[in-house]
Amino acid sequence: MVLFCAKCPKYAKRRCKACHISSAHYCSKDCQEQDWPEHKFECASKSSSDIDTADRLVRAAHRRRLPHDMDTLKDYGFVRAAMVDNIHELMDFWAEFIVSLEISSGSIRNWRRDGILCQIIELGYNETGRASRSQAFKWFQGHQWIIDPRMGPPRNLGQERQAVDARFRLWTGLPEVAFRDHDAVRPTWSQNKRTCYDFSSQVFNHFALLPPAAIWIDFGFCVCSNGRQEKKLEDIYKRFFELHTFEEFCSARENGTLVSLIDPLLPAFGWRKRTELLDVLQNHSSSSNFKLVWSLKAAILSDFPPAFLQEPCKPMLREYGFYNVRTADEAKELKRLYRRLFLDANVRPLKLHEVATAGELYSFANYVLGFGKEERALFGRLLRKRAADSPAHCSSTQELNRCPWEVLQYLPSNHYH
Repeated sequence: MVLFCAKCPKYAKRRCKACHISSAHYCSKDCQEQDWPEHKFECASKSSSDIDTADRLVRAAHRRRLPHDMDTLKDYGFVRAAMVDNIHELMDFWAEFIVSLEISSGSIRNWRRDGILCQIIELGYNETGRASRSQAFKWFQGHQWIIDPRMGPPRNLGQERQAVDARFRLWTGLPEVAFRDHDAVRPTWSQNKRTCYDFSSQVFNHFALLPPAAIWIDFGFCVCSNGRQEKKLEDIYKRFFELHTFEEFCSARENGTLVSLIDPLLPAFGWRKRTELLDVLQNHSSSSNFKLVWSLKAAILSDFPPAFLQEPCKPMLREYGFYNVRTADEAKELKRLYRRLFLDANVRPLKLHEVATAGELYSFANYVLGFGKEERALFGRLLRKRAADSPAHCSSTQELNRCPWEVLQYLPSNHYH
């Protein structure tokens, strides 16, 4: 029996009967139901065989993080919300509605299919007495067109978009012709300038910065624990763009002085993750001192898209035990373990980096999560420190090159979206 519940610090008394995930143990039926939005993505039960955008929205609401796939962003209003800089307000609304009113993905799916989602939302808030005191519901009442596209956007939306484009062009200093057809001049820019342009364009246009995109890591969004922190960091950059030109931004990032320009802005926004943010800005993904834990976090939060199975990611996979997996079930066990650690507010990713470097991943994870006998045997092997050229369990060089990556690729396709 696993020592602790997967959802809370209590002792576990039951487990999921439909799968063999060792950590799917719970103290009560209530905790098991609360964990279902997360566990559904790895469970072997029939009800988890058809993952869709409603499931991803509900999981995102329970995580209080933006969904990372474009289909969900389109289906549930995030793309439209970005048009009016309300993407985080929409996320706060979905989190309150789904979690507080205990809404299932099946209900969301059916209401959207039948075209009655907005009506049900109003009914739910009124019947539970939340309508008069909920700020999220008040926001919803003024922005129903974001959730139901049949209502159409505000008439002045086109003018607002043009104003955003004009402000961004003025800030970049690009001639209008080059701005309109920037793909033609882009090849003449340095990689640093292209990266800065892409990032600032997303901030100006209120697009979500999501894993596994490199700019999600390089500009510090990887240190955020939830959507509200991401919104706060976005506001910090907006203030930075008010104080500095595009050329100053590019130059500061290239010569390593971006940290000194961002740091003075943090206290005014109540930013509490100063150490982590400044570390990432100083040691971004192209730096020799880049910490692999941020790539791991991107992979875990984005459900390990195929890009993370390519050559550049092998050091990260080796460092965090994926070289040791033998089956698809073991890969799922390891992914779930890291997901539990990253979603634990008390676990700092830099601490995870420290224990991985010291070869103490197993001891740290056991201390935080409390392994039972079954988990101790499994993770004692998966999390052991290995030399870079160690042959793991494979019997030949050819197997070593194939085994870990193909095991990960055998995971069901719905875990890649």
